[in-house]
Amino acid sequence: MAKTSSRIALALIALMGVIVLAVVTPRAARAISEWSIDGPMGLANGLLVGEDTVFSEGYSAEAFRKIEVGMARAEVHALLGEPLGSWTVREPDWFDAAERFSLSPGDTNYRLRFVYYAADLVVETRGEYYID
Repeated sequence: MAKTSSRIALALIALMGVIVLAVVTPRAARAISEWSIDGPMGLANGLLVGEDTVFSEGYSAEAFRKIEVGMARAEVHALLGEPLGSWTVREPDWFDAAERFSLSPGDTNYRLRFVYYAADLVVETRGEYYID
C-alpha cells in the first residue's frame, strides 16, 4: 500500500510539473530569448511582473543584437522591419533621429527597443525592461 501511495504521489507531482510547464513555458521562453538584451533583472521582471510589449513586424532579439554602431538605417530596417515610431531632434548633441521597435499598448511595463541615428547611421541601441 505504501508503494502505491508513493507512485500516486509521484504521478501527481509529475502531472503538476507538466501543467506548470505548459503554462509558463511560452512566457519563460520569450523572457529568456530577450535576456541578453534586458539583463538578469529584465528576465526576472518579465517572468514575475509581466509585460505588455508589442514589437515591430519582423523584430527578433537575435536581429536586434546584430545592430552595430555605424550601420545604415536601411540595414536596421532590413533586420527589424519598419519601426513602430520615430522622432527627430532639432539641436542634436549625439543623435538627430531615433526609432522605436517596441511599445506598450497599455502604457505599462514592456521591453523597450530603440535605435538612435546621426546622419542615418546608428550611434546607439537601447534595449531594457522598462517598468512604468
